[in-house]
Amino acid sequence: MSQSADGLPNPSAAHRRDDILHRLSYARAQEAPVPPPPPVSLAEGYRIQDDWAESRIAVGETLLGYKIGLTTITARTGLNAIEPGRGYLFERDVLPSPAVITGGGFPLRYEVELAVRIAEPVSPDDSVEELAGKVEIAPALEVIATRWDPPTNNIGLWAADNAMAQSAVVGTFIPASQALREQILVVDDAGRAHYFASRDAFESLSWLITHLNASGQRLTPGTIVLTGALVGPHPVRAGQSIVATIESVGEVRAEFRSPDY
Repeated sequence: MSQSADGLPNPSAAHRRDDILHRLSYARAQEAPVPPPPPVSLAEGYRIQDDWAESRIAVGETLLGYKIGLTTITARTGLNAIEPGRGYLFERDVLPSPAVITGGGFPLRYEVELAVRIAEPVSPDDSVEELAGKVEIAPALEVIATRWDPPTNNIGLWAADNAMAQSAVVGTFIPASQALREQILVVDDAGRAHYFASRDAFESLSWLITHLNASGQRLTPGTIVLTGALVGPHPVRAGQSIVATIESVGEVRAEFRSPDY
């Protein structure tokens, strides 16, 4: 075993992963953030995330899909990332709109996103236009939280923390080919209008398909993907009700009732 600068043995990669998984499990069980461990690489962070997801599947939970994060240059810069990142979505964490979200001791934030549901098999070779013809779309709110206190800007620990995924509220899915426009108009809960290129969401989806394909994974029909923030992240206020509308796609609603928010 190698030694650190102070002459003490360095923990093995397996021990580091076990320590991080233990911290995150404790944080989720107690619904309270925990101190972060020393930084780890992105590859190690994804391995921890995968181990955590496999442990949920092993106890009978259903994997519903993925979230894509770090889809903007600003978000990537904060973590010194060179590409987007991903996390897992489980069925029990994804709620239909309108939804009531309660409980939790983590400081929560929300993002307005475009959710996609795979309708036909997709490939890394698909163009953005081809992808748009193979999916359904819906408005979504993603609720994010870090389990680390203080928060860390280490990309590996961000990945280990399942890319900060907490929960999501998803509206009604419709065929993308019927609703999608070149520009996405999003009206947030304050009535402000935001315009985005719809191509950006499908480029993020294309990144995820390629990323998963590199490790032999596929997006199969029925899989749901949150394609990244269109609006936010914004902090959740106590008693807040959020309504967001994506023009020609639909509306999504969530109410936060816990006094901790």
